[in-house]
Amino acid sequence: MGVIQKQAIRTTAITFIGIGVGLLSNIIKPLVLSKEQLGAIGLLDTTSQLFATIFCLGFPQISFRMFPLFRNEKKGHSGYFLFGIFLSLVGIVFAELSFFLTESWVLGDDPNSAAIRMIAHFIIPMIFFRILFKNLDIYMSMMMNSVLGSFLEAFLLKFVIFIGFVIFWLDWIDYENFVYIYVAAFILPGLIIVIFSFIKSSPLVMPKKALFENDKRKDMIRYGSYGVFASLASILVLSIDQLMINGMLGTEATGGYTLMFFAGSLVGIPARGVRRISYPVLAESWKKNDLDNIANVYKRSVQSHAVVGVFLFVMGWALIGPALSLDARYMEYASGVFVYFFIGLAQLIDMMSGVNAEILATSAKYKLNVYFNLGLAGLLVLFNLFFIEEWGITGAAAASALAMLIVNGVRWFYLKRKYDLQPFSLDVVKVLLIGGVLLCLVSFITIPLGAIPLLLVYFFSITIVYWGIIFRLNLSEDIKEWVLKMKRKFFG
Repeated sequence: MGVIQKQAIRTTAITFIGIGVGLLSNIIKPLVLSKEQLGAIGLLDTTSQLFATIFCLGFPQISFRMFPLFRNEKKGHSGYFLFGIFLSLVGIVFAELSFFLTESWVLGDDPNSAAIRMIAHFIIPMIFFRILFKNLDIYMSMMMNSVLGSFLEAFLLKFVIFIGFVIFWLDWIDYENFVYIYVAAFILPGLIIVIFSFIKSSPLVMPKKALFENDKRKDMIRYGSYGVFASLASILVLSIDQLMINGMLGTEATGGYTLMFFAGSLVGIPARGVRRISYPVLAESWKKNDLDNIANVYKRSVQSHAVVGVFLFVMGWALIGPALSLDARYMEYASGVFVYFFIGLAQLIDMMSGVNAEILATSAKYKLNVYFNLGLAGLLVLFNLFFIEEWGITGAAAASALAMLIVNGVRWFYLKRKYDLQPFSLDVVKVLLIGGVLLCLVSFITIPLGAIPLLLVYFFSITIVYWGIIFRLNLSEDIKEWVLKMKRKFFG
């Protein structure tokens, strides 16, 4: 876990700073944007992400499987970098054409979708740079540098958006100029990582014949084809609820869902650092057939994710009510509070599954991830059709939690049966019990205080009690080790 732990700590630190910046943006959002405007910029993100992820053309999956075969710095990794650039440009062409052909179907063309239709042209440059970022971020990660991509995506993007909200809030710019800043925030990571990747890969090496030898060419086509379907399935999982809400309830409802979805999604953010760097480590372990290391990574990821995820879920549920009561404009979103609960629960379930998807993605059974993700997307569509009709935006969130539970349960069962990988222990149960008790306390005990004092009481009391018990029972070696390391570093 040495490489994983070192880079995961750095990326997690960056991510948490980004979370803070993102939270500040979301505090300002309801004060300056209408629900329709909020839904429209949310759909810019969702739609560009949808097309960018699909039209990476499987480069992430190709890299997970093939890059270790060409890793040789002296030989320029056989020109793998320029191969990635070329594949990205091909994907961009197909992505832009596909967006033009499907725009009215994806975004809708009825009056309820007018707000997103007015700014839909910005999706074109966002797709271009997001494809470049996604593919080159994978390339840098395979070079054992996951920190750059994390900084650009988890911090810089959010910081630029935050600056845009602040100057819009101060009436220095209008909504149209704010949208320009918002779009620029999504373009910058792609632009910067292109520059850094060229510097890192200097001197440039043209793709060698070794990349395209008969067997390797067939493998690339196979992995790439799988990657396209895997990406399609995974991005549908992330975007289908917002697109279906926009189609069934309109852009205004999408705006209400987007704000609460962001709050719930914060629960799962810390897991991204571990997952980002776990890919190359797991790929190397499969190459060496080192199941012991895979089992170790799996178990420790589940334990650490459970500890952090439960804390964030309980803390968020405790704070969201008092936070919404701070301003009458926030209270307009209070009816969607259970969107946070179910999205947060879905993220917690996914976190507590550890790196199960990454283990499959880097194994000989990598194709199964497509079936799992397609199954998850299918369940989401099926559940959403019923749940949105019955319970509106809360139904969409509940559909996510239920589908996530089913698919991750099946994935866990497969890894247990096929490879005898069992990451869960009694310590995970203890973490859940601690979280369950705290969740009940904050849900059913009323404290007669104002919003700000209540926020402070919940924050400090939950933090002290939860982490005090966690460290007392030694329920996460990795987190305890990191805390002790920071203590030694700053206090001797």
